[in-house]
Amino acid sequence: MLAKEVVRSRKAVNRMHTSKAQMNSVVMQMENQMAQQKVTGHMQKSTEVMKMMGKLVKVSEISATMQEMQQEMMKAGVIEEMVDDAMEALDGDDESDAGDEEVDRVMQELNAETFQPASAVPSRQPAKAAEAVDVADADEEDEEDMAAMRERLQQLKG
Repeated sequence: MLAKEVVRSRKAVNRMHTSKAQMNSVVMQMENQMAQQKVTGHMQKSTEVMKMMGKLVKVSEISATMQEMQQEMMKAGVIEEMVDDAMEALDGDDESDAGDEEVDRVMQELNAETFQPASAVPSRQPAKAAEAVDVADADEEDEEDMAAMRERLQQLKG
């Protein structure tokens, strides 16, 4: 009789463990369903918010504003470019001329020391004639660049 009771109690314990596992499984499934319902609810709310934002924000107006802003930025860029080029034309010539003169002086001193024994060599300076041609070419290029920039500015102004 005692052995029967031990066997029955073991079977009861096994049934309890099985019931407990089944109950845990049901709890986990319920938690999973509850999480899915929360996600669904949040998705619905997100959809509503996006619809409201769509009504508040007019995409066509934003697009037009962005295009206007782009045009203004292009105008500002062209104007800035023209100002920079003008400043370069004013400042760059003096500095480069002074630098070229200093280089010429140093080269003449070095040449004078090196070729002092050869006093019969002609002393003409072809570099200055070449500089005059280069300056004329640079002026023509600057004028062409300025004309192109003025043309672009007129196109932007419409």
